[in-house]
Amino acid sequence: MEQSLLIVLPVVGIALLGLACVKTGYLAQGAADAVARFAYAVILPLMIFRTMIQGGWPTRWDNGVEVIAAYFIAATLALVAGILLARLVFRSSAAEQRAIGIGGSHGNVALMGLPAVVMILGANLGQPILLIVGLHGLVMAPVVIAVAALFAGRAGDLPKLLGTALRNQIRNPLLIALAAGLLANRLGLRLPEAADAIIRGLATAAVPVALFGAGAVLARYRFGGALGKPAAIAAVKLVLHPAVAWLLAAKLFSLPGSWVWVVTMMAAMPTTMGADLPGDKPAAGEAGTAVLLGAVLSVASLAALVYIISM
Repeated sequence: MEQSLLIVLPVVGIALLGLACVKTGYLAQGAADAVARFAYAVILPLMIFRTMIQGGWPTRWDNGVEVIAAYFIAATLALVAGILLARLVFRSSAAEQRAIGIGGSHGNVALMGLPAVVMILGANLGQPILLIVGLHGLVMAPVVIAVAALFAGRAGDLPKLLGTALRNQIRNPLLIALAAGLLANRLGLRLPEAADAIIRGLATAAVPVALFGAGAVLARYRFGGALGKPAAIAAVKLVLHPAVAWLLAAKLFSLPGSWVWVVTMMAAMPTTMGADLPGDKPAAGEAGTAVLLGAVLSVASLAALVYIISM
């Protein structure tokens, strides 16, 4: 187990450095948020765009569609589990049921998931992992709307709600980069050598900058409120979600071992409560506690996952 912690330590260390820079006042929160925004809106989209323009849709990538299906089916089931838990155990309102469902199904796949997988598993960035990151908002936004509306008895509002959700996703820089790269590949376009060199240089900084930004963003959250619901969110997100992802990847889709662990590790990322981007209002009370508790407990869950992989 000690060796597993040492493997996870670089990932945690970079994020903690970002958190410490803000907490000590070395960096203002606004400056730290700008780092996270730079990673989310510039470096990661450039990485996705370059990969997609070179490789295209993963028809030639072994098990690409199965990797994506395993992750998003597991996320949807975690969403349903969170809503049911809120309804049956906490007797929550419809709005709170939706929030807890989002907490159990939405992990920080961009700023934390991608860097963690790359650093721990050594996954090639030309693989379907980037599709999970790029498609996350587009897939999960309508899924959340549809599931929450059905549970709340508002099926008649679905067309309007889904339309709003999809319009919001059009501005997602990760999705834009994914679509632009795939279109360019389809048209047979290639990056000029100078442009490719620039993007490649920026992409090499994506992993540490994203992790640093993820840690810095955590400084915006505060512990507060009761612990019951945040603990329930952590249980769904850090235990149920990756467990279901593993079952689907390993047993239903029979993916190779390396891809089973990629899907499982992405599913094991801590919750963002659907608001992981800088510029949002800091979450207080139970929402802030859920984000911070998930981040703390994810260190142990990642170490345990690494230990299982290495057995």
